[in-house]
Amino acid sequence: SVQVRDQGYERPVLVRHLMDHSAGFEDRALGQLFERDFDRVRPLEVYLRQERPNRVRNPGVLSSYSNYGVALAGEAVAYVSGQPYETYVARNILQPLALANTTFLEPHPPKKGLAAPMPPALAAQLATPYRWTPAGFEAREFENVMHAAPAGGASTTAGDMARYMQLLLNGGAVEGVTIYGPRTATAFATPIDPMPPGINGWAHGMIQSTLPGGFHGFGHDGATISFMSRMVVVPELNLGVFISTNTESGGRLAHVLPQRIAERFYAAPRAPAKGAPALKAAAEAFEGTYLTTRRAYSGLEGFVMRVAGQVKASVTRDGVLLTQGFDGPAQRWVLDGPAERGLFRSAETGEAMTFAMRDGRAREFRPAGNAAVFQRVGPLDQTGTLAIVGLVALAAAAATLVGAALRVFRETRQGAAQRRGGILQTIQAILWIIAATGLAMFIAGAADRAKAIYDWPNSWLIIASACALVASVLNVLALILTPLIWQGGRRVESWSGLRKVAYTWTVLVYGALGLLLLRWGALFPWSA
Repeated sequence: SVQVRDQGYERPVLVRHLMDHSAGFEDRALGQLFERDFDRVRPLEVYLRQERPNRVRNPGVLSSYSNYGVALAGEAVAYVSGQPYETYVARNILQPLALANTTFLEPHPPKKGLAAPMPPALAAQLATPYRWTPAGFEAREFENVMHAAPAGGASTTAGDMARYMQLLLNGGAVEGVTIYGPRTATAFATPIDPMPPGINGWAHGMIQSTLPGGFHGFGHDGATISFMSRMVVVPELNLGVFISTNTESGGRLAHVLPQRIAERFYAAPRAPAKGAPALKAAAEAFEGTYLTTRRAYSGLEGFVMRVAGQVKASVTRDGVLLTQGFDGPAQRWVLDGPAERGLFRSAETGEAMTFAMRDGRAREFRPAGNAAVFQRVGPLDQTGTLAIVGLVALAAAAATLVGAALRVFRETRQGAAQRRGGILQTIQAILWIIAATGLAMFIAGAADRAKAIYDWPNSWLIIASACALVASVLNVLALILTPLIWQGGRRVESWSGLRKVAYTWTVLVYGALGLLLLRWGALFPWSA
């Protein structure tokens, strides 16, 4: 009953595409991947039908992480085996390995269509998620993700993960228990498709890792709202590293710890990272704004992700590349080889990042993790452009309302068309200010990531979108009135030349903002 529609794409989605995240799905999360209200938790099959994302590219083109794709692979396992996913994993992996503290079950009341609740003994061991606030750590509620369990529903301990990593290091067997054979062991350690130098490939669900010293491992990262985890096994070192943090701010620690361990205990000392004069000379080839492929591509969630998914690249005076995301710290990268090769290394961890070059100019870059590609966007798709036009429009709206208030106390000479235009102009100004207020309230609330996810669709954002839509439609009428506004002169009832110019300028600014918001998908309040 779970179908993948073609949506105009000729190539079918295969299981191997789900395993290397190249199926071509957009990635949606707001309001459905995690649930605070248990009443909204659905069976996996129902979730996959109701939350089907759009396909945005042919499969096999590039890897861009998809939680939906992982959940779909889990449903394929359930369909073929005839068992619920949680049951199949428990019977075929967890119980044979004696991973008694690992489960895909969750603490909840019994509910028809869902797996049984987590046993009380395990529920009593659950870690509490936290969020850092100016007042200290704030506890959060349990993150329900049972409806997409294959994508993030496992609860485990470091002890169980140590045993699981022994299984991976031993090629599928541990203490006389065999879970898989040599063919699967090879698949876990071999990328499905070759990647550029230094970029980690996907190997049937496992992601490759290049560690300091040239060592190669495989494993997987994990990220829910509050828990940030990483597992890496390095067969040539007989090493396994697992870390999990219970705050959203722990993501950086989880990411760098395996690199730090390899660097400290196994790798030769790394030379200090230095800038390159060649990069300074080629700065224009790399500087710009890049947008992630791991995002929603339409609707208000698409608008939010177009803002949050942008990374700006710039080159410092000493020839170091800086990348800065929406809400993260700047990262420093040094050139590795000639500029036209487009290969960089992290000044902090030594990880690679590679740019795809065309005609001497970077068109996209791929971080080592290979969870997404960041594609260069032009001025019309940059948050800076939207912010500047938005601020100019708000200034025009404020000036319009101030002017309207001042004219209340004095007689105004105007024709019929000018009177209608003035009314339109005032209504638009009010709507744009309400829209800006709604957007500001949404941004303030989104500082708490859990609130942004759980409370979607956000009422403030819908209000902002609706007001912007009505204001943009009214601006079409205001534009039609513009020629009539300019009729009349000193000898008839008419506006002054300055006010005509101000009206025309306002129409142009509002029009520019409306077109930008239309391009960004922000004028569709019903699409949340």
